[in-house]
Amino acid sequence: MGTLSAQPAAPSNMVRLYDSLFVDISEVANLHYLEYLSDIRRDSGEAYFLTQLPDSQFIAHPTGSLLEHPAYRFRPVIGLSYTQVLNFCRWRSAKATQIYNQRYAKGKQTYTLTYRLPTAQEWMVAAAGGLDPGLYPFGLTHIELVTGDTQPKTLINHKADRLKHFVLEDVYAGLPNPLGVFHAAGNVAEMLQEEGVAKGGSWWHRLEDCKLRHQQQYDRPQAWLGFRNVCIIRLNNP
Repeated sequence: MGTLSAQPAAPSNMVRLYDSLFVDISEVANLHYLEYLSDIRRDSGEAYFLTQLPDSQFIAHPTGSLLEHPAYRFRPVIGLSYTQVLNFCRWRSAKATQIYNQRYAKGKQTYTLTYRLPTAQEWMVAAAGGLDPGLYPFGLTHIELVTGDTQPKTLINHKADRLKHFVLEDVYAGLPNPLGVFHAAGNVAEMLQEEGVAKGGSWWHRLEDCKLRHQQQYDRPQAWLGFRNVCIIRLNNP
């Protein structure tokens, strides 16, 4: 595989971190994961499909499942293991490579897209969005939004008090950071390439824990744990 002489176009739902490395502007949502499940059920069979379902204790809903509920289509997918997320990344790589080449390939010059979890450094670059985390610890220039005469709305979805119930926000809700990335801090903590480590805090964590330089540990699926991908694009037959 060769290097790219010109910067490639950004894949869907992504923004450039640098050169040919891109990051999702949003956390991976239920809608995205449902597409994965639909494809593997058709192509890989029922047995494998069942191994890729989120942990039912985290997606149970009185009318069925949070994963499939229309009101939760754009909420971050939760209840996944590290291994399930890696499987999703492999599927997304193959799927996106096919779609990208249909649009951008020229003759024998084709592209390979590889999706994976970000390293801690990559995640920090995306989450800070060009701001200094020392001055802007949540990756935003301000963390409250004032609208009219109402109380200021906190832009970080965190656990404001011990009575807060389970609340996930739309992955595109609120304001993005200067890079265009939504919910780097809060909503769901995001898995890193290093297994068992996440960053960003979540609806379940205190505001202090949602600062970009903090991290969270996990050893199993959680209601507060999700992910976003980075993608590297390589040129074949340059």
